Amino acid sequence: MQFMRNKQGEFTRQRKPLSKWQKRLLLSLMATPFVTIASHATFQAIRPTELIFIAGHAEAAEMPKVPSAMDVMLAKIAKCESGGAQFLEDGSVVLNINKDGSADVGKYQINLRYHGAEIARQKLDVINSEEDNRKFAEYLYQLEGTRPWSASAKCWDK
Repeated sequence: MQFMRNKQGEFTRQRKPLSKWQKRLLLSLMATPFVTIASHATFQAIRPTELIFIAGHAEAAEMPKVPSAMDVMLAKIAKCESGGAQFLEDGSVVLNINKDGSADVGKYQINLRYHGAEIARQKLDVINSEEDNRKFAEYLYQLEGTRPWSASAKCWDK
């Protein structure tokens, strides 16, 4: 894509055929990861990029992350379980005491009675850390799917 003036004098994004040097640059950038892998050299994770051509200059921009099926489902579950929040406006954790006396905490309403031992084994703080609450929710989802949140299925299974 390149910005060019249209007949009205406004700048618009238009496709322009790649020049020889742009094609060479693109091919060399595309080949680089394969050369690195083939040579068994140490390398860091390669992030997908998109080349943007503006006024003849190539710039690499990171491609947006596409959410996985797990990300989408956990977002729906969190919305239904806690309104999508780890903490209330006053700073206290979202907490639900169940009929059996057990407590569900945080954004993903992790049950402390049933999962407390595993939470402790993984050294996570699902109460005070939204990140740890998310990590344990991902662990549960990978282990059991949506079963731990089946009580709210009418809300998120739409």
